[in-house]
Amino acid sequence: MMFEPRSKKIARLQAQLNKLEAERMSKLVVVAGIEFDKLSFYTTVSATCVMLIALVIQLSRSRRRWKRIALQTQTAGPSRPLRTVTPRSTVVILASSAVFLYAITFNLGQAFERSSRTINGGTGEEKIIYACFTLLAVLALTFGLQLQYPRDTSTHRDNIDEVPNQRNEPLSVTKLDVVVVGVGPRSAGYFHLMQFLDMHNVTVTAVVEPYLLGTSNNPPPSFVDLVSMLLSMDIQCCRSIQQLEQFKAPTLCLIAAKTRDNPKHFQEAILKGASSIYLESPGAQSVEQLSHMKQMAEARGVQVFIGYQRLCCRYVQKAISLSRSIRKSHIFFCHNQPNQSIHLPSVVDRNPEGLLHTTVKLLDIRADSIKTFKVNSNRLFSEKETFQINDGGEIISDYTRVAFKLSTENGRSVSILVDRCGGLVSFSVVKSPMGQEIQRFHSRDEVATLEDELKFESDMIDKQFVIERDELFELKKIVVEDVLNGGKAENVLLVSIEDGIEIMKLADYCALEIDSVLQ
Repeated sequence: MMFEPRSKKIARLQAQLNKLEAERMSKLVVVAGIEFDKLSFYTTVSATCVMLIALVIQLSRSRRRWKRIALQTQTAGPSRPLRTVTPRSTVVILASSAVFLYAITFNLGQAFERSSRTINGGTGEEKIIYACFTLLAVLALTFGLQLQYPRDTSTHRDNIDEVPNQRNEPLSVTKLDVVVVGVGPRSAGYFHLMQFLDMHNVTVTAVVEPYLLGTSNNPPPSFVDLVSMLLSMDIQCCRSIQQLEQFKAPTLCLIAAKTRDNPKHFQEAILKGASSIYLESPGAQSVEQLSHMKQMAEARGVQVFIGYQRLCCRYVQKAISLSRSIRKSHIFFCHNQPNQSIHLPSVVDRNPEGLLHTTVKLLDIRADSIKTFKVNSNRLFSEKETFQINDGGEIISDYTRVAFKLSTENGRSVSILVDRCGGLVSFSVVKSPMGQEIQRFHSRDEVATLEDELKFESDMIDKQFVIERDELFELKKIVVEDVLNGGKAENVLLVSIEDGIEIMKLADYCALEIDSVLQ
């Protein structure tokens, strides 16, 4: 070998190098010109695929998150943040994971290359260390992503055998079971359901839709998607409260179906053991019905609320607070709705109880205390129309707008203007006894932002609920906290069924006075 010709020596060394290179390359994977250890590469790729598959499965189980994100998009603005991962956060997590795994895989390839170039081919200890580190990193990332989409492990029943009858005893649970009745498209119940799903101290256990899950043979696709989402979340969907099992844990039933059907749903909820009931205003069609419902609730010790969310409006609260500090002051409320005149038949169909019954609570006056009542009969301010529902169906008459002023025996003076097609902004004005404006409060400061939000049409969400979303959420939050605390707090924003009876008496009185002038 000492006298080996130069050419043969070069050829022999080249052959040895080629053999070593072939052995080295047999243990590597080359991607985009970068060398990776086969074992580590396949381990990393397989672990990454498993992690992505697990992520997709978890997202499919958490369709509620995406529905709530869609709701947040449609009702964008200064609302409460969702307790979930947004699409942007998900992209950031995936991108960060990809960069991290790329760096680890690259280092593994470099480590193998360094170890394979040793005289004896290396022991592979460095490869094993890097492989173990990669597995640990992938497991840590998978666990981190799992935490972003936690599964609710709390039970729906909290092992409570009977519903408490006394509302002044705090409940021994931190989460309240909720059943929502009436979740059809563009209904208040649907909007309530979406907000309940975003509350940390609430567990929605069932949804009842009497029409679309009962007599309707052709539900809209959006409702079919809603039911599919709820079933994937283990939320029972049925057409009647009677189909539910007896409530064992404290349960709040929110009833937002047709007003004429509320007494029936109310009785069924009480018989099932509901500990509290939230009635969408006005709660029933007549004072007699509400009085009978009140007797049933008292007999079973059931706490009843009626949802007059406009009491939570800041422009209302500020005006009332200021007027109380000024003797013999006058308050003017202007409540507008964003409907168009061509859509009024469907609006009246969804709210057959009438315009007055949902707004007179702002007056905070009893019917038997009214001294004077004056209606502005100008058609620009007061008008009543008759609407034919569903092409030859039911005939309903209601006010498209109405304005009146009243005073009480104790000297209070209040006036109100309600317009179904008045626009986006409502306001209140506090005036001096001489009629001079003292201060004006608006419901919205950023009208342009709200207009942009309402451009996105939805066949499931009514625009009025988008405008009043903060008030609706705040009222439900107060109701849930009051129920969990045993009803000890006396909040002026909560309307009991006793108050609801007085509100209906006031609405009936106002309707008689207005009709006598407009007819």
